[in-house]
Amino acid sequence: MICPNCDKEIESDIEKCPHCGCHFPLSAKQKCEQERMEREQKEREEKARQEQLRQEQLRKERVRQEAQKRKEEETARQAEQERIKREQKKREEAEKKQQEESERKKREEQTRIQSEEVEKKRADELKDSTPCPHCGKPLRKGAIFCKWCGTSLQTDEEAPSPAQQPLPDPAVVRCPKCGKELKPNAKFCNQCGQKI
Repeated sequence: MICPNCDKEIESDIEKCPHCGCHFPLSAKQKCEQERMEREQKEREEKARQEQLRQEQLRKERVRQEAQKRKEEETARQAEQERIKREQKKREEAEKKQQEESERKKREEQTRIQSEEVEKKRADELKDSTPCPHCGKPLRKGAIFCKWCGTSLQTDEEAPSPAQQPLPDPAVVRCPKCGKELKPNAKFCNQCGQKI
């Protein structure tokens, strides 16, 4: 093919002369081929764009699923921690209850032992005592007067003489009348019946 502008031989089916730059009109076949190539290029670009969008959607879906999975794992972990805390609290409450029950039984046992000791002491006192004929409270054997009500427990012949009465000792609690040593809670002297 010869260029009509510069008269140089050029390749056929080209749009522009490589020597002078002259443009040539395209034939109908060339136009169809060019349009086909443009359509194919657009289709390839559209497919690439669609594939890119699909990959982006897949990536977003993976990210969403991973976030959901992490959230579920965190929820399960928190639930497990709550369960462990509840079980720990139940164990502590059971141990506390068991300890309180043990302490209660220990206190009851101590109270029972103390009650038995008190009852035994009272029984021993009652065994070695005689009841007052007036108030009925127990008195030691050999007592002359009731220390609770002051009732005389002997006849006039059995009363001790003033010479037989012991001398008062200021270091101990004694009857101001007969000098008999008394218990701190006595209201009457069990020797002479004097009100304290």
